[in-house]
Parts: sequence; C-alpha cells; structure tokens
Amino acid sequence: MAVMAVVLVSLSALLHALWNFFGKKSGSSPAFFAVSFITTPLLAVPLVWQYFSQLPGLPVLFWQLVLASGVMQAWYMWSLARAYATGDISIAYPLARALPLIIVTVTTVLLGHYQSVSYLGVLGIMAIVVGSLLLPMKHLKDFSWRHYANQSTLFALCAACGTAGYSIFDDRAVKLLAEVRQLLSDGDISLLYIWLQSVAAALLMTLQHCCTVKMRSEFRQALTEQLLWATVTGVIIMVTYMLILWSMQYVENVSYVVAFRQLSIPIGVLLGVLFLGEHFHIPKRLGTVLISAGLVAVALG
Repeated sequence: MAVMAVVLVSLSALLHALWNFFGKKSGSSPAFFAVSFITTPLLAVPLVWQYFSQLPGLPVLFWQLVLASGVMQAWYMWSLARAYATGDISIAYPLARALPLIIVTVTTVLLGHYQSVSYLGVLGIMAIVVGSLLLPMKHLKDFSWRHYANQSTLFALCAACGTAGYSIFDDRAVKLLAEVRQLLSDGDISLLYIWLQSVAAALLMTLQHCCTVKMRSEFRQALTEQLLWATVTGVIIMVTYMLILWSMQYVENVSYVVAFRQLSIPIGVLLGVLFLGEHFHIPKRLGTVLISAGLVAVALG
C-alpha cells in the first residue's frame, strides 16, 4: 500500500472506532442512523454544490453503482444497529469489521484480480481474521463456535456483507468518476461521491422507516430527541468514509484498504479497556497482536 493510503486509512480507522464507541454508549438504533444519514448530506450541500455541474452526462453505470452502494450502506447500518442491540459490542464490532475481509478477498479473486493479491497480503488478512475471532474470548481453552451462535453474530454477519458490498461498488464507482471527471482532485471526487452515496442511503433508510407504525414512531423519536448527536455521528461517518474513498485511489486492490481498515479493531479494544473498564484477557491481547501484525503485512504487501 502507498504511504498516502496508509495515512488516510489509519485516520479513518480512528474515527470509525470513535463513532462506534460513542454510538454504542448512546444506545444507537436503526432510526438513529437513519437520522444521521438525512441530516449530514443537508449540512454538506454548501461543500458540494460547486460540483453539481459535473453530474450531468455521468454514465448510467455510475448511477447504478451509487444506488447499489446506497442499498448496501443502508443494510449495513441497520444490521450494525441490530447487532449492538442484541449483543456485546466486543463481539459484534470485531466480527462486523473482520468478516468483510474474507468476502472482499474471495470476490476479488473470483473477478480475476488475484494477480494483485500478494502472499504477504493474504497472510496479513488471515491474521486479522483469526485475531478478530480471538478478541471476545476470556480463555483460549474456552474457544467455541457456540459463542457466536446468536442473533448478534447473525446481524454482524449481515453488516459485514453490507460493508463488503459497498466497498466493491464504491471502488468501481470512484475510479469511474475519476476517469470521466479529470478536472476534479482526488479529495473532490471522494467528497462528491460520499455525498451522493449518503443521499441514496438516506432515501432508502427513510423509506424503510415508513413501513410500520413502530418504525415511524422510532424515527420521530430519534428525530426529536437525538437530532444533535445523530447529526454529529453522521458527520463523523461521512468524514470517515470520505477518507476511505480517497485512499482507494492509491491502491490497485480494494481488499487491501478493507484489510487495513481493521486498525479500528485494536483501537476499539483500547477504548473499551481504558474508558469502559473492560477486561484485557490473554485471548484479547493475542488477538490484538495478530491484528496489528496482519495490518503491517497488508501495508507491506
């Protein structure tokens, strides 16, 4: 990975761990994230309106990728909220972050881009996945797949599929946008695209919360009682992923970006240990070391 990509992804990982940390503490719900995705694009209009003249003439494929990514983003946010509501963040967060590595890497190989995946990169990805699975354990001898046989794990898996989906669509869309709009800088392209993707996700999440009386009630409650915090969270989410989109322009294989983003896992572990008083058991320490070593391998690969 290029140095610029490493810097951008590292900063993004820090912000990602922070918004998940604060989101869990505030009792985030699907409605909470829906409000986040509605308010943030509205606030960002002054930053992107100058690029609106670039939108006419964009190929149909680009808009299809934006819509597909919006669907995956909405699915991810809903699944993540449900995973946090039904289980411990120390299990749901690592799983939701690590599993996309397997999905994206396998998809990349199936699409014929296996030449850009080095052996060192594959070893790094494997280390990150194994380390992530170790984090929830208290003792190595207690390891059992039964620890993951619950609703929280299922929703974390759904969230992982969402992450893998929008990562693949976004990688193609950003590079396509860069090809047809060469007058825009890398940062401009990232900002414009994440705004478009956020609008698509916001529309889908709003429609979702119109389906039932209960969901409409939850949406109104989040809009009236959690508007400020939801807006702050939405801004952090947008900046976090804008940095990821920016970094994608410096790598040949998107699976490396998805892998290095897992830096947020040891950051999240440290936040839990330092600020929430969580235990730092041996498996958690070993998992953190494996993830860190895997990140180095991916960066060098």
